[in-house]
Amino acid sequence: MKRISLSSESADRYISLPVRFIDEFMPSASAEFVKVYLYLCRAAQDPSVFLSVQDLQDLFEVSGRTISNALAYWESMGLISVTRDGQEIAAIRLLDLPEKEASEDVRNESLPAAVPDEPVPANLRTLPVPEETPKPFSIAELQDDSGFSEFLGVAEFYLNDAHVNVMTPMIYEALGYCYNRLFRDQELAEYLIEYCIDKKALKPSYWRAVADGWVTEDGVRNLEDAKAASQNKPTYDIMKQMGIRNRAPAPAEKKCIDRWIRSFGMDLILEACDRTIKAIHEPQFSYADSILNRWKASGVTSLSDLPAADRAYEEEKAKKAASSSRTPAKAGTPRPTTFSNMEKRGFDYDAFLEETNEG
Repeated sequence: MKRISLSSESADRYISLPVRFIDEFMPSASAEFVKVYLYLCRAAQDPSVFLSVQDLQDLFEVSGRTISNALAYWESMGLISVTRDGQEIAAIRLLDLPEKEASEDVRNESLPAAVPDEPVPANLRTLPVPEETPKPFSIAELQDDSGFSEFLGVAEFYLNDAHVNVMTPMIYEALGYCYNRLFRDQELAEYLIEYCIDKKALKPSYWRAVADGWVTEDGVRNLEDAKAASQNKPTYDIMKQMGIRNRAPAPAEKKCIDRWIRSFGMDLILEACDRTIKAIHEPQFSYADSILNRWKASGVTSLSDLPAADRAYEEEKAKKAASSSRTPAKAGTPRPTTFSNMEKRGFDYDAFLEETNEG
C-alpha cells in the first residue's frame, strides 16, 4: 500500500491548535474525525513519520471507511488538501484555517458525494457521513435489563477464557455501549464479543469500532446479518488484496480462499497475495497458493518467520543455480538462451485444480 507524504504550511515542530478550530470545527466533528486530524497535525511536524490509510486504521482501531470519511470530511471543510497518484493517495497537506465567513458557509454544506466520472482511489472511498448515530445513553439505564445482565455473564466467560480476569470499568462501559448500539439484542451482542475474542482483539475500543461498523457500514440489524458480514470480510479482504473489486470470487477461487482461511493466518494470506501482484502483476491464485505452500513446508506460521524463510529460499536457489552451472552440458545440448535461462515457476497447475476441487 502506498505511503502518504505529509507536509504543513507551518515550519514549527510543535502542534499548535487555533482557538477557532476548537470553537468552530471540533464541535460538529465526530470524535474519530478529530483524532484523525490531530494525528495528521502531529505526523506532519515529524519528517520521520510515514503513514498509510492502513496505518491510521491500525492506530485508531477503526474501519477503513471511518478513515475515509474523516479525510473526506476535513477536505470538505477546507482544512486539508489531498494529492493523488493514480488510484492512490500520494500526499495530504494541512491548510491554514479558512476565513470565518468561508468556514461557516462550508460547515453548513452537506458532505459532497463522489463525482461519478472521477475515479475513486482504491485506498480512499469518499462516503457521506452516516446519518444514523448511536443515541446517547447511560450505563445506569441497563441495570434493570435482564438481557444485559445475561450478556455480561457470557462476556465474562469469554474474557476469562482469553485470560482477562478483571471486569474493569472501561470493559463494563464498552460492553454496555456495544449492547445498546446493537439494539439491545442479547444474541447479537454475544456474537460480537465471541467474534472479537476469536480474533484475539481484547481492546474495548475495538469492540466499539466493530459494533459501529456493523451498524453503519454493513447494515447489520440481526444475528444473521452479523454472521454474513463477519464471514464475508476475509474473502473480501483477499479479493481486494488481489486487486479484484468488481466481482465475486469464482467457485474455484472461493474454494481456494476457504482452504487458505482454514490453514493460514490472514496476515500470511494477504502477504502472499501482495507478493503475487508484485511478482507477476496479475491476480493468479495458483501463484499465491504456491507461495503459501512453500511457507507451510518451511514451518512459517507468522510474518515474523518470513525473513529467515526468505533467506533460506534464496540460499537454496543460489545453490541450485551454482550446481547447475557446474554440471557439464551433454553433447548436442542446445546453447542456453536468455529465454531458457529465465526461472520457471515450479508449480503444477493441474494438481492445484485437483486439490481445489477436492477441498
